[in-house]
Amino acid sequence: MKSPVPVTALYGAMSALLNVVLAANVSRVRAARKIFLGDGGDELMTRAQRAHANNAEYVPLAIVLLLILELSGGPSLMLHVLGGVLVTGRVIHAAGMLSAG
Repeated sequence: MKSPVPVTALYGAMSALLNVVLAANVSRVRAARKIFLGDGGDELMTRAQRAHANNAEYVPLAIVLLLILELSGGPSLMLHVLGGVLVTGRVIHAAGMLSAG
């Protein structure tokens, strides 16, 4: 069955995958640092949590707006540019947060 919103589905899936990777990183850091609640005052833990949370906070609204644009008949090229900028920007942001310090 073909998706009625293939562009939104593509960038939504890519964003979800990034969110899973960032969540796994939080779990990895927690286990390595033996921090089981909060950030334990650990800068790496704080950065891992914020990279994940920031992605989880901002991506849903962006995907909903992309969906609205696609359902409204927005041009495919514009949808791909916006979706690509969203995913690329989120990857760069997460990488920057995780490497800062």
